Amino acid sequence: MRNSNWTPYNDPVESKRSGPVYNMHSYPTKIDYHSIIKYILYYTKPGDVVFDGFSGTGSTGLAAISCDEVDSKIEQEFQEHNVDYKLGKRKAILTDLSPIATFISSSIALPVDVKKLEQAAVQLLEESEKEIGWMYKVMNDGVEETIRQIVWSEIYKCPNCNFEIDYWDVGVDFENKTFKDTFTCPSCNTNLEKSACERVTEEIYDDVLKEKASRIKRVPKRVYVQVGKKKYYRECIENDIKLINRIELTPIPETVPNVKMMFKDGNWGEMYRSGYHKGVTHVHHFYTRRNLIVLGSLWENALKAPLEVRNQLLFLISSYNLSNSTLMTRVVFKKSVEDLVVTGYQNGQLYLGSISLEKNIIKGIKEQKLKNLIKASGLFNVDKNDIRISTQSITDLNIPDNSIDYIFTDPPFGQDIIYSEMNFILEAWLGKYTDNKNEAIICKAQGKGLVDYKELMKQAFSEMYRILKAGKHMSVVFHNSKKDVWNATIESMVEVGFRIVETSILDKKQGSIKQVKSQNAVGKDIIIGVIKPFQENALKTLSDDECNIWDHLSDVINENYKSKEEIEKDKQFLYSVYLSYMIKNHFSVNYDAKDFYKQLKIRFLKE
Repeated sequence: MRNSNWTPYNDPVESKRSGPVYNMHSYPTKIDYHSIIKYILYYTKPGDVVFDGFSGTGSTGLAAISCDEVDSKIEQEFQEHNVDYKLGKRKAILTDLSPIATFISSSIALPVDVKKLEQAAVQLLEESEKEIGWMYKVMNDGVEETIRQIVWSEIYKCPNCNFEIDYWDVGVDFENKTFKDTFTCPSCNTNLEKSACERVTEEIYDDVLKEKASRIKRVPKRVYVQVGKKKYYRECIENDIKLINRIELTPIPETVPNVKMMFKDGNWGEMYRSGYHKGVTHVHHFYTRRNLIVLGSLWENALKAPLEVRNQLLFLISSYNLSNSTLMTRVVFKKSVEDLVVTGYQNGQLYLGSISLEKNIIKGIKEQKLKNLIKASGLFNVDKNDIRISTQSITDLNIPDNSIDYIFTDPPFGQDIIYSEMNFILEAWLGKYTDNKNEAIICKAQGKGLVDYKELMKQAFSEMYRILKAGKHMSVVFHNSKKDVWNATIESMVEVGFRIVETSILDKKQGSIKQVKSQNAVGKDIIIGVIKPFQENALKTLSDDECNIWDHLSDVINENYKSKEEIEKDKQFLYSVYLSYMIKNHFSVNYDAKDFYKQLKIRFLKE
């Protein structure tokens, strides 16, 4: 028997950004599958079918097959509230528009012989080390060093005297731990804004395109090396340059994709920036030649592996590709660390910085990704009939009416992330691409505005309404700082027949780079609980006074905050509280994040 006053929505849910499964492969806005288990246990029974039409890396599917066990926290919570749940695997149907998404989810979720996979992976890396490992070896005073990373710096032209300025020399401030946007020209002493300086380019022969091309000029500056167990860094030496020159004469494997970004000339998409994407017309332009050759060779050898482990080997390489193998890989400063800190790319962007990092791919896969893959692959007891994964548009599903017992889904957040662009590089290696005609986003490059977004979301929710059994529930994770996007999303659910019954807050700990940096970001995602009812429902538009929102927020603030500083610090969370209240009570969202913060300041932060 259930306590009617409690549901999984009563308390905010934390989605951890760690663990072997979470760390298997990068992807925008992932949800830890453990966060979903509580909802599936509550709303389903063993053998029921769970659906996710925006499935991404397959967290909903992993949660469904993991319901044969429950952690002590969920067990205690359910017991406290007299929730009668039954352990046992649920079946899952996962669809996504993106081939890289379904490639990732199938590689994680589908059964594999872990021992054979480990043997094949070790063999792949050992053979690659023998074949191309020399690209990361350099002699220094008679000692062979293994290159771990190389820091590259862009070259800028002084607009006053045309002197070529090495950004590393003028812009990397170790004393203040920052990358400077203003600096002085070493030649004419003019104070310069980096944004006013043109990036220097160099002419090369592009042997992927088989033609001359222009690229931004970058030079190697600092090299991180290893001899035995000893790790250290040094400045670039003559033998580093000789090695780079030797690599320039090494053929690029045929497996390297030769494809224009988004299949377009010039401005190829929403993420295109004329400055740092200067000369970047094709996928292979995001890589150094060395790492392009290494990735191509690894990919080529993985394609020759036995079919039973081939997909997982390609997955292993892909997991290190976009996040750690391109010129988007970065170094950052941290106050507590004396040296530069190595990190990956900026999730949610295709950003190329003035300082980039070239990593040793073979070493990185061997020391970071392989152990994680083997550990994660052994976590799930998966039968081939437990999960069905397919690449298709959610606007036209080949699933029977009234056949799904529960839906948990995390749809695109309006304009926040352009998945088809973000995934294009990895999909180019697969040779399969997102058909973005039905991609539910707001995107100028695709000619899609709010009306188009709402229509696509409405088609998606209409299909989910069709396949869900009457009286059954759906949980929708959503995030946006714009009221119009919120209202379009909520209206599209209500208009197809869903009735909103609950809301909660999901904390993914860190969002995409847009969510982290934006001054008007929403700090937490909202989980919206809806039901397929037996009667129609409508959304109400009321004034602030009529919906009592500020009275509600006043109660929340008085109960949880002691100072104005605490309120200011937690304003993103308070916006999530506002959204949760409005949605749960079937009210239209009246404020963008920016306008809400203004009202919050007027009402609670005045001196």
